[in-house]
Amino acid sequence: RGAGSSPILHGNLLVLQFDGADDQFIVALDKRTGKDAWRVKRSTDYRDLGPDGKPKAEGDLRKGYATPQIATIEGKLVLLSNGAKAHYGYDPLTGKELWQVENQPFHSTGARPIFAHGLIYFSAGFSKGHFYAIKPPPASAWKVGNILDASKDSDPDPNKPQLAWKLIKGVPETPSPIVQGDLVMLVDNGGFASAVEAKTGKVLWSERVLKAVYASPISAEGNVYAFDREGKGVVFAAGREFKLLGESKLDGSIEAAPIAAGKAL
Repeated sequence: RGAGSSPILHGNLLVLQFDGADDQFIVALDKRTGKDAWRVKRSTDYRDLGPDGKPKAEGDLRKGYATPQIATIEGKLVLLSNGAKAHYGYDPLTGKELWQVENQPFHSTGARPIFAHGLIYFSAGFSKGHFYAIKPPPASAWKVGNILDASKDSDPDPNKPQLAWKLIKGVPETPSPIVQGDLVMLVDNGGFASAVEAKTGKVLWSERVLKAVYASPISAEGNVYAFDREGKGVVFAAGREFKLLGESKLDGSIEAAPIAAGKAL
């Protein structure tokens, strides 16, 4: 029932996000001393208070599990961070919030956000979620309070983040997406793999390749490697047509993404 997120390093900063039932914030520590360089509370309105004034479901709707990511957008570094019910862009050196994409009523996600082709790709929601492609606002409009309501198909304000496209089927809640060339490769928690045009959101194919999946897929030499909780592994081409290239089976469950070292996993 606990929230979880992996830390990342950026220069001398160790960045961690804490989206728990009781408190929700993101912090950057000086990796040499452990002292706070900055700490910022999540600014979204969770809209989850019951008649008694307390969060519903014991605060479960405030939990987040995603690992943040550093991206370069318009020549500037941005910390991309998924919390419960919102995605945020932060200045990684100061913690200043640059924008927010509200994805009510969906809560929580374990998938890591990524940036490619001028768009931010991220999942929102657990058990029934959405996958978004968002165009960030122009750098001149990066400021606290710049919020997009992702439930709307567009926003007339050009200084706000803009929804490029979204998916509601085959959405990964735990496995992170991969960008390969002009494609976004997805593996959802039910074991369906999909190839999606990165700029348009057009689904080119979707095939069941595994069963229950927690681990994020990885890519190498134009292929995707994915694994499920029954120990099965598959390799398929990161292409516009589905090509299953191989399968394997290990004893035990695989729930964490593997790391490639040379030609070994």
